[in-house]
Amino acid sequence: MKPTRIYVLVAHAKDGRIIDLGFSEDIKVVRNEINSDSTLEQLKEYGVTDVEKYQIRDNYFPTNYYPLGV
Repeated sequence: MKPTRIYVLVAHAKDGRIIDLGFSEDIKVVRNEINSDSTLEQLKEYGVTDVEKYQIRDNYFPTNYYPLGV
């Protein structure tokens, strides 16, 4: 049985923090969350006011990043 690939939305804050914001088995769901209200709320809870960039990684290769859009 092949393990499930999980995609993780990662935010790189301007202050140097790297924060995992959410995950899904469907990369489209993760892409849709980039500018969502729930993502912005999570960032606010972490005290992040400025995000340098977003990235999407998976649970197989944490250093392998996927395009944010199609």
